[in-house]
Amino acid sequence: MRDKWWIFALVLAGAATAARAYRVPNDWAEAHWLIGYQSGFIKRGLVGTLLQPFLRRLESPAAAESVIQTCALIVSVLLAVTLLWCCVRIVRQVQRPEALWVCLVFVTSSYWVMAAHLNGYFDHILILLTIAAAAAALRGWSWLGVGLLTVGVFVHETILLLGLPLFLYVRMIQGMAVRTSRAAGTATALSGTATALSGTPMLSPLVGSGSFPASAGVAPDCLAPTSLTTPLSTSPASMLTSLLTSLAASLWARLPTTLRALLPAVFPLLAFAGIAAYHATLEDPNELKMALHLHIREFTFVEGGRSAYVPHDFLTPFADFLSKQSGSFGSRISDPGSWLRTVPTVICLLTFAVTLRRTSAPSQRIPTLSMAVLAALPLSLFLIAWDLSRIWTYPIIVAFLLMWVRAELGARAPESGTAGGNTPDEDGSFRGPSRTHRVLIWSTGALASGAQVLGSTPLMDGEVDPANAWVRFVQVAIIVASVVGLATTRQPQRETR
Repeated sequence: MRDKWWIFALVLAGAATAARAYRVPNDWAEAHWLIGYQSGFIKRGLVGTLLQPFLRRLESPAAAESVIQTCALIVSVLLAVTLLWCCVRIVRQVQRPEALWVCLVFVTSSYWVMAAHLNGYFDHILILLTIAAAAAALRGWSWLGVGLLTVGVFVHETILLLGLPLFLYVRMIQGMAVRTSRAAGTATALSGTATALSGTPMLSPLVGSGSFPASAGVAPDCLAPTSLTTPLSTSPASMLTSLLTSLAASLWARLPTTLRALLPAVFPLLAFAGIAAYHATLEDPNELKMALHLHIREFTFVEGGRSAYVPHDFLTPFADFLSKQSGSFGSRISDPGSWLRTVPTVICLLTFAVTLRRTSAPSQRIPTLSMAVLAALPLSLFLIAWDLSRIWTYPIIVAFLLMWVRAELGARAPESGTAGGNTPDEDGSFRGPSRTHRVLIWSTGALASGAQVLGSTPLMDGEVDPANAWVRFVQVAIIVASVVGLATTRQPQRETR
């Protein structure tokens, strides 16, 4: 797919889908940007803390609102560009018609509509941090990824369900690749040693000879004279440091490879535990709520009681949310409309992701099974939250990022394909999916796009996306034109066995 028409199709489809629900940040979102650590180490306070120095210099609340709206717009545009970049990477890495099809399904999905509607929410920052952390892990910069995820905890704790599992998935695949590579290297080394020894004549006994065979040329290193001019370090502090370093390295090496890959995840969890501990030790949360309420009231653009309700949400313990919201988990998780808008899209994306590596090795089935778990994991938020339409779009973005990660892992895989994807063909493209997978990808994608383009997406605050006939016509035209373009584009006909 060397033509560039598909990039224009993705951009136009994404723009048309976003136009269905884009809005400026509402009062709830704007109030979040005003709360920082000025009153304590509360959750979600990082963004407000970074913004406070700029807001203090402004002379009017209207100017402060303009700054918040501008920052929110920049973040939304950056998210859209980043997700489109991921789409381009997937299509270019895989070089199959199905790659463009699943990306079109994604940019016309309910997640894309909701993302435009959630302009100003911290969700966008979390997704950007998730992508950056996964990209860092893909390049081997795991500690940078851990740092980004830890920062994300101070933005919004939801990153523990959106970003951290994806990061751990990448690390798990890389750990399995290292273990498999070491096993293969050990087998190769033993085979080479056996071959070398089989062709080497038996050495003559050296006991009592007093000398080495002349063919050796020089004496072995173990018998070479030791230089007495090199001083040996006998400092107690140096010896203790060397001992502790060796001990730590030995203990680290004894850990299983997968455990070493997952161990850095403790730092985001510790950050979350620290925030929760601070909230638990507050002597008078109501006093802090009142202080935040009075602070937000200074910005008159926050209306509708949000100046009181947002601090209440910030300082309410998770246990209280769990006791109040968990009873509605069953009805939220079984909502039929949400299933229709989400499940076909997720099946389409995950099915395509599975085709990026298909192997019968038992050790490789675990990551494939874990993708479905990772996509469904954000739905556990219904135990503590009530944003039905918003939370139901999380599995879509998780499935898409899993698809992107697997495409990147496959492109970086060694010839054996153990690092996460199908072995690329000689021209750099992946082998195509099987007929069963292909049918499932196209059928579920058509169902998802049809339901989304012809239907309506419930939004926040009781709204429904007001897509007019022209926007729907543009979406249908782009999808049809892209399918026709894919049908007329010559592709190598290779099928995975």
